[in-house]
Amino acid sequence: MAIISQIKGSRLTIAIYGSPSDKKIVKIYTSQSKVIPPGVQVVEDSSLPVGARKVVEKGSNGVSVTVYRTITFPNGKTVTEVVSRDRYLPQDMVVAVGVSRRGVGQDKEGSVVVRPADGSSQLGSE
Repeated sequence: MAIISQIKGSRLTIAIYGSPSDKKIVKIYTSQSKVIPPGVQVVEDSSLPVGARKVVEKGSNGVSVTVYRTITFPNGKTVTEVVSRDRYLPQDMVVAVGVSRRGVGQDKEGSVVVRPADGSSQLGSE
């Protein structure tokens, strides 16, 4: 193998020469070893009625990944090595939970009733 460099003016040129017997086959691959589930963050939301829930962010799984490199030499010898072990953290799901009593009341039996936006005490006429 030979490496030749040359400078002409402001330009650098590098040439690498080798023979077919120097040729190696290099393969890179990954292995996912573990899925990391997301957590759940609960935040209070005064714009939602008490107890109402709303998903604000879906969240996503994280993963642990190992990257390998396999080198096969011209003589048939193969070497496998770990390039890196990486961990990509999950993104938590965010759920808003209502804390507002505005627009919410209870009927005689104690059931929760959502009042119309106009503030009237009746849900409508039948």
